[in-house]
Amino acid sequence: MIAKQGRNMFNKIFGFTGISKREKEANSLLNILVVDDSEIDRTLIGYILKKAGYNVFYAIDGKSGLDAVKSNHIDLILLDCQMPLMGGVEMCRILKSDEHLKGIPVIFVTGIDTPVNVINCFEASAENFIIKPVNQRAILKHIKSAIAVNQTAKENK
Repeated sequence: MIAKQGRNMFNKIFGFTGISKREKEANSLLNILVVDDSEIDRTLIGYILKKAGYNVFYAIDGKSGLDAVKSNHIDLILLDCQMPLMGGVEMCRILKSDEHLKGIPVIFVTGIDTPVNVINCFEASAENFIIKPVNQRAILKHIKSAIAVNQTAKENK
C-alpha cells in the first residue's frame, strides 16, 4: 500500500500519465541516450522514458556519451550542460561536427537556465532546451517533436 502511494505521488509530482500500448510499441524502436552526471536525474529521466517504451542508454559525462553514441545506434540524446571531464556543450559541438553523427537530435536538459547557457546550447546546434526538474508530458512532447522533425529531414534528403 505504501509503495503504491509513493508511486502515485511520484507520478503526480512529475506529471506522469499513461501511454497507450500502440505508442509504447512505436517508441520501443527508438534508442535514447541520457547523458547526465547526476544519478538522480539519470534515474528519473530513465524511468519516464522506459515507462513510455523507449530503449534507454546512459552516460555520466560528455566523453562517455560520445563513446556510447559511437558504439550504439542512438536516435536522440538528452544532455546535461555542465558535467565533469567533458560538458554537454562541448559534446554537442563534437557530435554536430561529425558527418556521421550530426543528424542525431540533441535536447539539453539542465537546471541552469541563464541566458548565456541557453545561447551556448543553441549555438552548439541543439534542437531544444528543457529546464529541470523535468515533467513527463513536456519531455515526451519535446522528444516526439525532435524525432518527427529529424525523420522529416531524412525523408526530404
